[in-house]
Amino acid sequence: MSLIDNALLPSLVLNMEQMADLLQAEDGELDLVHARIRELEGQLIISTSDALLSRHERVFGLPSNSTEAVEDRRARIIARLLGQGTTTAKMLKALSSNYYSGEVRIIEHPRDYRFEVELSGPLELPVNWDGLKAAIDDINPAHLEYDYSFVYQTGALPFKVGFFIHMGDTMGFVMTRQEG
Repeated sequence: MSLIDNALLPSLVLNMEQMADLLQAEDGELDLVHARIRELEGQLIISTSDALLSRHERVFGLPSNSTEAVEDRRARIIARLLGQGTTTAKMLKALSSNYYSGEVRIIEHPRDYRFEVELSGPLELPVNWDGLKAAIDDINPAHLEYDYSFVYQTGALPFKVGFFIHMGDTMGFVMTRQEG
């Protein structure tokens, strides 16, 4: 926004030589101030923050590790934010999607007091696998167990690969053909 504007100042002031020089100098400074304000506003948004990540971590009660990748730190903060309140399948899906770029399904097994986090897409672990496990452990109610499984396509046949991981420890591996 320029100060050299008839809507802001009368033409008499704008036509004064000293005022024109002053207003031009102030315009440059105001542009810098506006740019700094936009930069600081970006720091308040977790997904674009970098310089204020330690503040966000402190607000959410997370340990701050400046040697960790910025994207991993952001994901951990967003996971904590998403994990507030009652744990639901929808919340678990949103949380898992924050770490995995493929499709995520939460399959509930209420009679067994457990749920399954099914990741489908490329046969690969999420980039921040430890972060995903820690985030789910953080919001998982104590009475529920959970497993991870992966579904991937090999040619025309989809297979379900189950890495049964209970509280971070691998317990087994299963591969089955998916029907339909």
